[in-house]
Amino acid sequence: MNLLVNYVGNKLDNASALWMGFIVIGITTLLFIILGTYFFKFKKKKVVKSYTNKSLIISVSIVGFLAIALGIVAVILFFNAFTIFPDKPDHAYNVILFGIIFPALGMVIVMFTLMIICAHLFGVAFSENNFELVGELLPYSKIVAVVDDNKTGIVALVYRQGRSNFKSYKFRKSTVVGQFVLENAELTGQKIRVESLALVNSELDAANTTMLASENKADAERVLIKEETINEDAPKSLKDKKVEQTEKALKAKKVEPTEKTAKTTKPKTSTSTVKKTKKEPESEDSK
Repeated sequence: MNLLVNYVGNKLDNASALWMGFIVIGITTLLFIILGTYFFKFKKKKVVKSYTNKSLIISVSIVGFLAIALGIVAVILFFNAFTIFPDKPDHAYNVILFGIIFPALGMVIVMFTLMIICAHLFGVAFSENNFELVGELLPYSKIVAVVDDNKTGIVALVYRQGRSNFKSYKFRKSTVVGQFVLENAELTGQKIRVESLALVNSELDAANTTMLASENKADAERVLIKEETINEDAPKSLKDKKVEQTEKALKAKKVEPTEKTAKTTKPKTSTSTVKKTKKEPESEDSK
């Protein structure tokens, strides 16, 4: 297999394997820093009861140290490839990349996956107000149930997340951390329910649905009452004002004609009376 790789002095001219070795070392070191920071904060907290899963921490640390060791070996082989593999640059590159770098990357992935999936198993503790984990914290006020499920062999701390969601931290009763949580679970203020976890979750969902429906109904009633009070106290709209103005104008128009007729009728009566008075003396002279 010819990868067009050659030697430059005692090292390879293709630096991709070198950079991948540095990446492995850097990522693994960063994961160790994150895990150490969270664990240090966890140990500094004042708690009533605590448990540290040393076996899990040791396992993750071994995987991380192996990844770092392989990354260092890859860097060393890169700079001494000609000495170790004389006149075989392609072989040296394949050994470094496929025999060392890829396994190291696989270990980095395993370490990261364990840190994500088993985050709640590195260490657990019960303080006065919180259920403490490495890198996480759960207030007792959010815990709604502690379930001892004999069918599945799980002890679970069910907690509320938001208004309508429930989640749970699950621990195997066959493990030391599971037995520790079961023995001290009543420190959360919840009694242990020896039931099926699925049944408890369904009951909680049903009760929460009923509660949300009643809250929504109460909110709708409050909004309706508020709108009614606003409508009663609100000033009249422009449309109502225009209606009132038109009604007043119509009333004014109805009144004006009566006043004109009254004015015109008065002078007519006066002229007729004047004519009568004028005719009476003429009649006397004629006599």
